[in-house]
Amino acid sequence: MAEQGRTEPNTALEFARVGLSWDPAHGRRWYGARRAAVDLNLAAVLLRGADAVEVVYHQQLISADGAVRLLGDSVNGEDEGDDEIITLDLSRIRPEVDTVAVLVTCYSGQTFADVDHPRCRIVDAVGTALADHDLSTRGETGLIAGIFRRGDEWTFRAADTAITAAHPVEALPYLTPLL
Repeated sequence: MAEQGRTEPNTALEFARVGLSWDPAHGRRWYGARRAAVDLNLAAVLLRGADAVEVVYHQQLISADGAVRLLGDSVNGEDEGDDEIITLDLSRIRPEVDTVAVLVTCYSGQTFADVDHPRCRIVDAVGTALADHDLSTRGETGLIAGIFRRGDEWTFRAADTAITAAHPVEALPYLTPLL
């Protein structure tokens, strides 16, 4: 059995689903200040070596090859279940892309600790959890949640790396040490 966040050495991944969920900011804080709206974002950075080839995020919902898709951008976390979802059809990613990094950022600037019930979960084609990140105790605005790497075939490694970023472009410098 694989440890969480790892695939068996001979198990190639062909599909993965990343779900991000959080609850909207309602009401007031202890001293009457109104809580600011929360906008978390999910992104996938497609890389060739250490160079970003493309980013799938709230302003570009589908990769050029159609293999990576963000299924909508929630700006408030109001939906039940996953508020943002990225699907990765790893078998269709163009050949020059050898790595896909999954990012979570807080576009509205709060830390994850200021957000109600933030969670990022990555599963394979049959629903087996590759990574499950409870972000509620984290004091950062960003997270590198996991890295899909192609050697002979696609595999996954949970990264769980805290970053300070409100936008995927701000997260790019943090990726290089993980590659």
